[in-house]
Amino acid sequence: MPEPSHGRGEDPTPKDPSLGVDPTPKVTPGPAGTRFAEVRWFEALDSTNRYLLNEARRGAAEGLVVVADHQSAGRGRLGRRWEAPRAANLLVSILLRPQLPIAARHLASAVVALAAADACVALGGVAVDVKWPNDLLVSGRKLAGVLAEADVGAED
Repeated sequence: MPEPSHGRGEDPTPKDPSLGVDPTPKVTPGPAGTRFAEVRWFEALDSTNRYLLNEARRGAAEGLVVVADHQSAGRGRLGRRWEAPRAANLLVSILLRPQLPIAARHLASAVVALAAADACVALGGVAVDVKWPNDLLVSGRKLAGVLAEADVGAED
């Protein structure tokens, strides 16, 4: 049985053999002209947010994007755990290092939700409602959730 993840200092590469896939990500460059310089795609990962938080603590640059086809220990608001079925969801985490006062960082989640809603309309022609604080809905059904995490203690 794998050791529980507590987020600090462990190797971010998944080692859980029950995931049954190669733990090495496929690394590709992000879109040219954006802050998203690198995309790491995993067949399976315990949590894209956990992986990204560990990479942030190791000094990863802003704009690192982590994607997984399957997530076995995802987290939602209030620490709720959920598992995403293989290839059924878009599981992505993006490292942002906003230059905001700590007291204003809670706004990041709302900004991301509004930007995602705008992108759905602009790129897919799909009207999206935002259910505060973090869900995107289409016709009353959840399309996406936004979870923002900060590791204030790790910052300079």
